[in-house]
Amino acid sequence: MKKEIGDETNIKVLGNVLKDMGLYDKALQCYEKLLKQSKPNDLAILSCYYGIGQVMQLKGDYGGSLWYFEKILDMKSKFPSKDKMIPGLTHNYIGIAYHYGKTHDYTRTLYHYQKALDIHLEVKGPEFVGTTYVHNNLATLHRALEDYDKSLEYYFKCLDLKKTLFGTEQDWRIGSTYNNIGAVYSGVSRIFSYDGFHV
Repeated sequence: MKKEIGDETNIKVLGNVLKDMGLYDKALQCYEKLLKQSKPNDLAILSCYYGIGQVMQLKGDYGGSLWYFEKILDMKSKFPSKDKMIPGLTHNYIGIAYHYGKTHDYTRTLYHYQKALDIHLEVKGPEFVGTTYVHNNLATLHRALEDYDKSLEYYFKCLDLKKTLFGTEQDWRIGSTYNNIGAVYSGVSRIFSYDGFHV
């Protein structure tokens, strides 16, 4: 497999493939090998930290994952090229938000999702697939906080953007957003039912 992918920085690609196959320990070995080969100011370090952080999340080690994601932010000043940093930072914020979401620290989750959204909008503009994920995550967070109006606001933004990007109501990604919107309305309906009202 390594011969097919190539050598050098493509050790990272091999790590990504192994991660996607669920071979987490082998993926970690690839990222760690590339880290050892990288020079102090090499951008490959950021990719390795991101890959290691992802693997740790997948293994359920959210604390370890967070350490690597925060490390990327700490290194930001060493890599002044904003264009190269933006995608990594965006995914980093999403990763941190995922961690805090799992520990139910919703204030920090909201902060990091909002940072991710701001970066997506600034760099890629509103019509970018990654922006739909952030809108969806913000909607899900507000649903967990029982702020249903805000949740619906973000789900509908996600829906409108998906319709623009994918163009057809039959696309499964659009269907999943309709499902989420229905879940919010279902939650609101149960609340009114508990209060003796029916929606």
